[in-house]
Amino acid sequence: MMKQYHLYVFTQDACPPCARLKNYVDTLAEEEKAELDFVPLKTASGQRTALAEELAVELTPTLVVTHETISCE
Repeated sequence: MMKQYHLYVFTQDACPPCARLKNYVDTLAEEEKAELDFVPLKTASGQRTALAEELAVELTPTLVVTHETISCE
């Protein structure tokens, strides 16, 4: 059965909890790491990304689980 979800992890630079989370994820098995999609909270200009806006994410790190019908544009 195909998975029907997507796991996004919103992060940003200069975020100590994000760094700790990434270090932990590095200890996971490859198939576990492959489940997580690390995405930026903000663009280079400092605005929230379209995906962060769409999913109402304002803080990092934040894990968002979406149904397969939600896709990143």
